[in-house]
Amino acid sequence: MDKELYLGKISHTIMAYDRSIIGVKALSFVKIFGFTKNNYDFISALITEGKVNELADIQEPEVAPKGEDLMVMKFTDQNDNARLALVYDSDELSRDPTVMKIF
Repeated sequence: MDKELYLGKISHTIMAYDRSIIGVKALSFVKIFGFTKNNYDFISALITEGKVNELADIQEPEVAPKGEDLMVMKFTDQNDNARLALVYDSDELSRDPTVMKIF
């Protein structure tokens, strides 16, 4: 799938997940990990603790099955607030991303 089209799908998914977000700007990938519950918990905790800069340097805490991704996305909302989202996607979802959490 074309990258811009895929980012557009993620933008719409973000706005559907949180109806208070009515605009998504400058959406980009921070890092992509394999999806496991442990990876989700670890990455979510790092973001909550304000350690976003550490994400680029960490190795996956746990090896994940192929075809399941946990993506850390950064974007700016309609009020120019910097935000992060954890987005899940898998081959089985046919590239139909699902927002798991927004920070």
